[in-house]
Amino acid sequence: MAKHYAAAAAVTALLCACAGPAPTDPRAIEAALSSDPGCSARTLVSTGGPFPRDSKTLAIRWTGFTNYELAYDGQVILLDTYFDRGSTFPPLGFTASDVKRADLILLGHGHVDHMSDAASVGARTGAIVVSARVTTEKLLTQPIPQAQVRTVTGRGGETMRFKGFTVRADPRPARGSAGERGKSVR
Repeated sequence: MAKHYAAAAAVTALLCACAGPAPTDPRAIEAALSSDPGCSARTLVSTGGPFPRDSKTLAIRWTGFTNYELAYDGQVILLDTYFDRGSTFPPLGFTASDVKRADLILLGHGHVDHMSDAASVGARTGAIVVSARVTTEKLLTQPIPQAQVRTVTGRGGETMRFKGFTVRADPRPARGSAGERGKSVR
C-alpha cells in the first residue's frame, strides 16, 4: 500500500508541473514547481487556489483515480469528477462541495469513479458537462440544468469551441486497440 501512495505522489508531482520544457534534474523540477504559485500551490484552482501567472501555461493536477484538473487561460477544466469517495479510500484533501470553479467537465464514461460528483459540481459552478449519451442520460436524472449537458456520439465531426481551445470527439481507436488491429469494437 505504501508503494501505491509513493507512486501516486510521484505522478502528482509530475502532473502538477506546468507545461514547458521538461527539466530532467530533480532540482530543476523543484525550482520550476516552486516558481509559480499556480503550479506549486497545494490548493486546486477549482477550490480557490491561484491560476498560473502566465495565461498560456497549462497546469495539470491529478485529483485521484482518473480525475484531473486543468487550469489554462483563466479556465478550469475537470476530467472526471469522483471526489467524495467515502471512507474506503484516503481523503483527497477536498470534497466535491469545495469545488467552486469549473468551466467544463469532460466525463470518460458513466461509472461512479468518473462521474459521481458531476451533477453537483456542474450545477454549483455552471460548468458545461460533456460525455456520451448513456452517461448524459444518467446525469440528467440528477439535479443539473439540461442546458449545461452536452452529448457526443464519438462518431466524428463533433466540435465544441471554448475560449482559447476546441474539444473534438474523435472516433479513431487508440493505438494498439482491437479496432486498429482490424477487429470490430462495439
